Amino acid sequence: MRLSRLILLLLALIGPALAWAIDLQPNDIVAPLPNKNYLTLSYLNTENSTFYRNGTAVPGNPVIDTQLAILRGTHSYSIGALPAVSYLQLPYGTIKPGGSLANYSSDTGIADLSFATAIWPYANRATRTYLGIAGYLISPTGSYSSQRAFNLGENRFRTDLQIGFQTPITKSVDGMIAVDTMWFGGNSQCAATCGLASNGSLTQKPLTTT
Repeated sequence: MRLSRLILLLLALIGPALAWAIDLQPNDIVAPLPNKNYLTLSYLNTENSTFYRNGTAVPGNPVIDTQLAILRGTHSYSIGALPAVSYLQLPYGTIKPGGSLANYSSDTGIADLSFATAIWPYANRATRTYLGIAGYLISPTGSYSSQRAFNLGENRFRTDLQIGFQTPITKSVDGMIAVDTMWFGGNSQCAATCGLASNGSLTQKPLTTT
């Protein structure tokens, strides 16, 4: 049971692989020019280890290595006079437990498909000041097995609402801040991840991050 609790803790910490929060990159809050189409491919490689619970390191040297290639198609447009953008994003990759978790199976395949739309109620390019609001829908299309503790997909729907603000701090440096809340659907096929021998139900309260 102790190892089952550890797995649940680790899954809560590997945000890049499971997208338990929406991370922004520099200038993501800058409003795009309208009527543009973009196709991007990015690569993410992370290794998570030395995890902490209540300020104390979790023993056992748990390691989770994640490699993802992320394909995103984006279209920018205007809603009235307001800049807006929508995109579809599909990751493909591998999640591989190691260290004290090396006996657990890895997973390779597609992760969950994301759809997002953002609108900028305020966008001033002259002063480099932007306020954006985005909504996300993440669908359970990714690789998942109830008998596998670590999966690229989560087998549940997720929605997220995010508000971001960016403005200059100095003449050449901009600062940004964002807050988002994610809501989680249920997973009725949670066995190994939930520390159960057969399928059980996984529910989760909304998660707010900044």
